[in-house]
Amino acid sequence: MLLKLRMGILALAATAVAWVVSGCGPDSGSSGSSSTPARQPAASAAPERPGLAVRSDYYTADVEAELQAAGLDPIDFRQGQRHYDLFCTNCHAAPTSASAPEPRAMLGPPSYAVAYYYRRAFPDARERSAAIAKFTARPTEEDAIMPWAVEQYGLMAPMPLSETQLNEISVFLATAEFVRPNWYRVKEE
Repeated sequence: MLLKLRMGILALAATAVAWVVSGCGPDSGSSGSSSTPARQPAASAAPERPGLAVRSDYYTADVEAELQAAGLDPIDFRQGQRHYDLFCTNCHAAPTSASAPEPRAMLGPPSYAVAYYYRRAFPDARERSAAIAKFTARPTEEDAIMPWAVEQYGLMAPMPLSETQLNEISVFLATAEFVRPNWYRVKEE
């Protein structure tokens, strides 16, 4: 009896996690993030942006225009932010203000830096997104566009995510407007 109860609870918990991650959670229609890490404000803190397809601190009219011009779906941006919040911000802090963990406390370059260098290397949003997805799936030193980050943090481990999740994360990272942390300085190479 106790084993059946435990199995039932585990099944219920797994269903709840799948429900939230799939975008069916209680905030699925109103927010860009349901699983925001503690270092980021809750999605309800995002300012109202009437007329925009996604409500997120990282989503602006310019982001929406870039997505539309590239033929990318705002829903992929929203889902990508959810996945990014769950799987990526432990190493790549994504500040919604100029504050962020100090470099010595980070495990990888800040989201701002990753987005900045990919935007510079790949001006086309669709190409940028594809390059991010490729590197995230199978990081190599040859494909790294930030060699100084590889020196400082080591080569990123491959992310064991589905192709859909990687593509959604890459759409988010390729087009989001991140705030530069006060301490961060762009490295000219």
